[in-house]
Amino acid sequence: MISYCHDMPSGGHASDDKTAAMILQAGFYWPTLFRDVHAYVWACDHCQRNGSWSRRNEMPLNYILKVKVFDV
Repeated sequence: MISYCHDMPSGGHASDDKTAAMILQAGFYWPTLFRDVHAYVWACDHCQRNGSWSRRNEMPLNYILKVKVFDV
């Protein structure tokens, strides 16, 4: 179940919290769910090769269009 929810063909490889939420929404639960999902995501080769987003990879939040105030 963990591999199905994490490696989904439609944009899978989500974080451990998102994967655990998908498993819970599917109606499955076991006592070590979050620990097992965290270990699975940590060991996922695809996720480890891609890494995570950092500040350096993010787009700047500056406005492109600068508007001057005009007189009425």
